[in-house]
Amino acid sequence: MSTSPLDHPGSASPDGDDPRRPGSIAHRLDTRGLSCPMPIVRTAQAMADLAPGELLEVIAYSPRAVTEFGSWARSTGNPLVGSSAEGAVYRLVLRKTQRPTEAALTEPLRPAIPGHPTAPQEST
Repeated sequence: MSTSPLDHPGSASPDGDDPRRPGSIAHRLDTRGLSCPMPIVRTAQAMADLAPGELLEVIAYSPRAVTEFGSWARSTGNPLVGSSAEGAVYRLVLRKTQRPTEAALTEPLRPAIPGHPTAPQEST
């Protein structure tokens, strides 16, 4: 029986998509079951292996993941380009960049998951 890369928490592995195609996931990292700060440590290690422009998908179980990964993304200049939640599982997509940009260092954190406690509230 074959296993998915997501069956092995803390592992990074290639996705079935062609990583050279814009918008495709180059690697997946499942951080479920890892204690803080290991999800960020493993993410930094996985990002080091990516070429600029490639995407890393991180799977996490903590509701704080959006905030923590958003802060890490801003501080490193590797933008958080997408996030979603399905139950207690959070999917975050980061793009590898050459170096931090001024915008990445000064832009406020804006979690993208509607209803997340730290998400910006829509004005009516």
